Amino acid sequence: MVRPLFARRRPPPEHAGIYPNWVLLDTVVRGANYDWEKMSIAECSSSLATTARTFVDVRSEAESKEEVVVEVEVSFLFASPPDVSGFVVHVGDYGLSYGASVVSTDGNAVLLAITMAMFNLQRYLVYRVDQGNPSLEVLPERPMLKFHPTKVVGILSHGKGYIVAALTLKLKIDYLAYELFLYTSQTKAWSSKVIPLECTRDADLIHVLNHHTTKVITVGVDSLGWVDLWRGILFCNVLDENPVVRFLSFPCPMPSNACNLGTSCPRPFRDVICIGNTLKFVEVEYNQGEDDTDYGSNTDHGWKATTQKRNLGSEWTECFSVDTSDILLTDESWDLLSHRLRDDDARQLSLSKLECLAPTLGIDDDYLYMMTRPLGSNEKPLGLFASVDIKNKDMRLVSFSTERMSYIDPNYRPCTVSRYFNNTSVAGKPLKSKNKKAAPRFIIGENLR
Repeated sequence: MVRPLFARRRPPPEHAGIYPNWVLLDTVVRGANYDWEKMSIAECSSSLATTARTFVDVRSEAESKEEVVVEVEVSFLFASPPDVSGFVVHVGDYGLSYGASVVSTDGNAVLLAITMAMFNLQRYLVYRVDQGNPSLEVLPERPMLKFHPTKVVGILSHGKGYIVAALTLKLKIDYLAYELFLYTSQTKAWSSKVIPLECTRDADLIHVLNHHTTKVITVGVDSLGWVDLWRGILFCNVLDENPVVRFLSFPCPMPSNACNLGTSCPRPFRDVICIGNTLKFVEVEYNQGEDDTDYGSNTDHGWKATTQKRNLGSEWTECFSVDTSDILLTDESWDLLSHRLRDDDARQLSLSKLECLAPTLGIDDDYLYMMTRPLGSNEKPLGLFASVDIKNKDMRLVSFSTERMSYIDPNYRPCTVSRYFNNTSVAGKPLKSKNKKAAPRFIIGENLR
């Protein structure tokens, strides 16, 4: 028996216009009764065009023999950056017991993990957009207890479908190796194999042994990268018949951040993304006074951000550097701050009195996105989000929801799935895709050492 979808809130307004080329995606997937207006002060948009449905087989877990499948519906709510976009999931009349999350994204594919109330099994679902039409696929049960279900898993979209992959260290007596778990949309089955770590510099070996995956990113068209933001990236060419793992180190921490290496969460300080064959890296160094615990009105919470990039066959090179003392805040952002503060606080406010953390790099621009709030503020559920133009040195602030969010480890990431909705038809004729040509293969070889 199919369990019907329960009543849901009024849907967001229909989207009238072009979908954004990319979005900042909330990795917390909301339930059916979530008020989508909380996600952002800006108006999020959605329609039936962004909604996909599928059915989940629950016979092995159902209490009643009549329970066979549950209908699952996923809708994409989008807004242009710096506002935050997200997914809403409807799960029969059960709801979500442990919630749902975005595990990984690549191109037109998003890997979701959901746990339905009354059922303990966490399931993977893949939301894909093909020629403007979304679809939803349920993956078979993953190999249990073999890898963390969200932290070390990535998705890679390619011309024939997609691959979901997880990587775990497998110590051998005389060498280092990894176990690679793969699910392919072509075989619709999980498999695993032990693959080697190709020789790396002795100086990098300690980083490899202490590697702790922060996130998984796509590199080029055939590789996934398991990122440790303090140390570097473990690359694996997962589309190859004989995949291998290689290591690429990150730049050394900035002076005041060096003491945090390996002891503190790196997310407040660093981020990395890959666009085509180019890795983009950012690090933020925060001003430190004599007493870091002093939160008085004279405390300087300014910072300096430096971006670097690395192309195929090159070394890390600095791109831009920006300091809070050089940044101009837009008039509308000053108005937003003044409405949140007492008159005395507003008159004394400067950018050095704003706490900013967790730099996030955007796609196709020179912007940096950071969590921020006035000094000492604990406001929730609405916080502030800073969009920093690194090149032109100005900043815009917007309000957004920080519900279910860690201040030092924000749950949003850049995602390009929105651009694939633009490849729809008008009067029966397909629109020409505005996407850039696919980047050449990112070759994992000697030039990455």
